Amino acid sequence: MDFRILGPFEVVGTAGPVELRGAKRRGLLACLVTHAGQPVSTSWLVEELWGERASDGAARTVQTYVSQIRKLLHGHGVGLATRPEGYVLEVARDAVDAHRFEDAVAAVGAEPSLARRLSALDDALGWWRGPPLREFAGAGWADREARRLEALHLEALQCRFDALLELGRAGEAAAELEDVARAHPLDERLWAQLMLALYRHGRQADALRAYQQARRHLLDEVGIEPGPELTELEHRIRDHDPTLVATASSLAHVDRDDAGFSGEADGSYSPADTRLAALVRTDVVDSTPLTLRLGDDEASSLLQRHL
Repeated sequence: MDFRILGPFEVVGTAGPVELRGAKRRGLLACLVTHAGQPVSTSWLVEELWGERASDGAARTVQTYVSQIRKLLHGHGVGLATRPEGYVLEVARDAVDAHRFEDAVAAVGAEPSLARRLSALDDALGWWRGPPLREFAGAGWADREARRLEALHLEALQCRFDALLELGRAGEAAAELEDVARAHPLDERLWAQLMLALYRHGRQADALRAYQQARRHLLDEVGIEPGPELTELEHRIRDHDPTLVATASSLAHVDRDDAGFSGEADGSYSPADTRLAALVRTDVVDSTPLTLRLGDDEASSLLQRHL
């Protein structure tokens, strides 16, 4: 049985979705899912599900709902135990999509291969079907868990953008970051990633405009200037700081599985060079024809230098 809270709340058995009706019943089970493997007391459930509107019979109602849910889950081999500390949903950790997502993101940092790291993040993000627990928005337990999961989701996205940038896929990162940064306008790390992606993709003016957008959001919404890291990045982009683009040395040390490209450690690439590296990294290894679309006057010299 699979419990899904990364999007609309669903319980899926071997034969398909398991139907559970009633807002409070669904809320009780979802609450137990978010605390899977941990005891949850009746008094806590009453407080979280009813709050100040709880009646004298709310505790008995919880017991009734638990009995009904227990029967429903028992037919699918899932236990809902009663212990002195409270009720415990007894399921494997990987039976809850949020736990799978959390564990996958935590494991990414130990993966040395950028390509495999990116693939693992893509798989994990694929479990995300929409805002978590929206059906129960306004309930304290649901809002707290939703905020935690959304923060983890954003962290996974940022790690993914870092991997794309390290792999020389600045154009792809920029295309995705433009939407994500605007969805989280106060997150300076996202704006920094967007600025760097645009600059490495040969779009210096757009990178500087992105800084101005970030600055306007911060001033308008919280009345503060961008932090020193974002401000420094804007200065470095304006000054064409050569350390902002991928170096030949760094590309040479990327795993062949990651990039399929090996550069010469003889200096820094310009943004146009980086775009060329992204174009040729698989084409050179696979011996397939290369179509150059840089549209720069320096195209022929770049080809001579790198091919």
